[in-house]
Amino acid sequence: MFLHRLITHRLSLTVWQLAGIAVIRLAVIALLVTAIVLFARAVTRRIPSRTPAAAPTIATAEQVLDERFARGEIDTEEYQNRRRILQNSSHW
Repeated sequence: MFLHRLITHRLSLTVWQLAGIAVIRLAVIALLVTAIVLFARAVTRRIPSRTPAAAPTIATAEQVLDERFARGEIDTEEYQNRRRILQNSSHW
């Protein structure tokens, strides 16, 4: 009889108490999921990439001209003419 009374007393919760328990459980689950997601993001951001980022370089006018000539965008005459102009202008 005592055991029966103890069990029924513990199970006699009001609707508001049951709702409060449900809200607390959902909040705990939400906090756990948020903590796992934030932890996963923090770990993946700390992993360095395998290829280091190349430092940005500023190509000189001569390098750009050489690259255009190598790609065949300009012919030999135009290349030599522009190279001469660049060399003459660099003395100023």
